[in-house]
Amino acid sequence: MWNKLKAISKVSVALALLGAAVPAVEAAPTAMAAKKATKKAKKSTKKTVKKSTKKAKKAKKTTKKKVTKKAAAKKAAAKKAAAKKAAAKKAAAKKAAANKKAAAKKAAADKAAAKKAAAKKAAADKAAADKAAADKAAADKAAADKAAADKAAADKAAADKAAQSNISSNFVAGNIETAGKYSKKLIVGFVGTDITPFTVTKVSVSDGSNLSVSYSEEELETLGFNTNPGDGKKFNGYLMPQQGSIGWDTSNLLVTATVRLQNGKVITVTQKVTPVIDYTESNISSNFVAGNIETAGKYSKKLIVGFVGSDTTPFTVTKVSVSDGSNLSVSYSEEELETLGFNTNPGDGKKFNGYLMPQQGSIGWDTSNLLVTATVRLQDGKVITVTQKVTPVIDYTESNISSNFVAGNIETAGKYSKKLIVGFVGTDITPFTVTKVSVSDGSNLSVSYSEEELETLGFNTNPGDGKKFNGYLMPQQGSIGWDTSNLLVTATVRLQDGKVITVTQKVTPVNN
Repeated sequence: MWNKLKAISKVSVALALLGAAVPAVEAAPTAMAAKKATKKAKKSTKKTVKKSTKKAKKAKKTTKKKVTKKAAAKKAAAKKAAAKKAAAKKAAAKKAAANKKAAAKKAAADKAAAKKAAAKKAAADKAAADKAAADKAAADKAAADKAAADKAAADKAAADKAAQSNISSNFVAGNIETAGKYSKKLIVGFVGTDITPFTVTKVSVSDGSNLSVSYSEEELETLGFNTNPGDGKKFNGYLMPQQGSIGWDTSNLLVTATVRLQNGKVITVTQKVTPVIDYTESNISSNFVAGNIETAGKYSKKLIVGFVGSDTTPFTVTKVSVSDGSNLSVSYSEEELETLGFNTNPGDGKKFNGYLMPQQGSIGWDTSNLLVTATVRLQDGKVITVTQKVTPVIDYTESNISSNFVAGNIETAGKYSKKLIVGFVGTDITPFTVTKVSVSDGSNLSVSYSEEELETLGFNTNPGDGKKFNGYLMPQQGSIGWDTSNLLVTATVRLQDGKVITVTQKVTPVNN
């Protein structure tokens, strides 16, 4: 319908265009010409209408054809879409079926795998349990075997220990003949009747003089020992010191036997021989004396050195050394001692005693730590040393000087001292020389005066014969004074023996 209306509209438009195209006819000169012109116009119009109708029909036909073609295309497209949708639906259904089948197959495979894994785990668990049980059984057996072995070892060790203890407790060594502290004959053996059979393979002897001797099994047999004691036959025998030796030094005499038990184990047993008391060294040491004969202050001008008593065993003094509190050390050889009148081989009532003087030019032996040491060779060749500390001589010089030193205020202003008196009180002061006086006060002021400056200020730096050191010290020019809050006065003093000491006095503070 729409197409028809469209065609009519086009014809109407054509007619309108045609009417408009016809020009206005001027008044024909003749009716013929007007008729002719009208006829021509009608013909032209008819032709135009026919042409327009034909064109409209053609357009209608074309439009119809197009509509039909479009409808067919639309139908075909719809059919194609339906087919495509059906195909897609079929494909989806097929895919869903395939997926379902695959899922079922996977589920079956997973189930089979899980079942297989469970079976494998169960088998592994069983194997592990079996292994654990086997291991436990093996461990229990090993523990039982070890316990049995340990018990056997412990029993064996206990038996060995008992045997060893038995042998050790029955092993003896002792002196038969002695001279002084020396043993001339040793008895070595085992006592008791319940000793387990064994073999003595070696005996070693070491004594206090570091002498060491060993005897093999064969040498022991040669000396009369039974190295395989048993059946009532003992090991016991005697050992003599080496030829030319004084004897076994019993101060630290050890006898050791190496024993092989029946089971092949080798042990050693040791016996310390009871020392023989030798009074020789003790006697010499206790009888050694050294003392002062003449002194000056704390110094000894003459020492007596010797041995007292009448029961001293003969010996030889090979050297005497003296060391004193001033680190002076002097030694006298055997020959020098003889030259000085000492008898270096005392005996038969003739004593060693003599005197030692300090070195020429020395003040004397400083008795503050005076030691005298004698080196002595005994009859058996042994060398010992004996030392005597000489009783110190009390020297009151330093104490006297220190206690008599004074310093005090003469004039004050507030807490300051304008004039200090410095000196020594008392009349029993040993002569000395004051070489310096130093003053330090509470304001950290420090001043020193030399020996010459002190003399200039009127001090007697060498007091003696009733003339005192005493004098006065004024503060520095322009100073307020000595601050007595912490006022110290120190004198440096040289004694007659050359020793230098310092004495300090704290001045009593002045209350401000």
